[in-house]
Amino acid sequence: MEKLLYTLCKNTVQLPRRCHGKDYKTYYPGVSLEAQEDCYPEELQRSENLENLKELLNSNECRPYIENVGNGVTVYAEYYIEEATYEREDDDDDWEFLNGSMYYFRDADNEPAADKVGDINPIKAARVIAGYTQQQLSDLLDIPLMTLSQWETGKRNPPAYVKKMLFTMLKHPEILK
Repeated sequence: MEKLLYTLCKNTVQLPRRCHGKDYKTYYPGVSLEAQEDCYPEELQRSENLENLKELLNSNECRPYIENVGNGVTVYAEYYIEEATYEREDDDDDWEFLNGSMYYFRDADNEPAADKVGDINPIKAARVIAGYTQQQLSDLLDIPLMTLSQWETGKRNPPAYVKKMLFTMLKHPEILK
């Protein structure tokens, strides 16, 4: 069985010492991060819904950033969406990459933050991918809006069992009906 899926990814690359504090794109104009030997791509979220992923990609959650990680190492990170075909034998297997690699990049301001904006909050990512606003999810699950907002900003953490239930519900929206 094959399926077209979209994957929100983050690429990070260590900047050369002479480039620290500068935007990667300024230092290497026209060179993609993937072309660098020390590029570290990371899959953050996979979905069938491109529009929701694009919304997340263009939010401040996915703003590129430059981070000084210590010991003279500075990292540049940027986000993108990969479109590819995946396959699996049956419903119990994980989706495996088959082919493709069309990329979608930010339409929003792509200037990197001078400091780390932060990785995507998984609760917010799951909500956006599922297509709910904070208010809709708050009403649907009978969770105070302020609580959900604090979970998404990282001001508060829900108990592990609540996180697990929330992700399961958002991954399988038929449960909520």
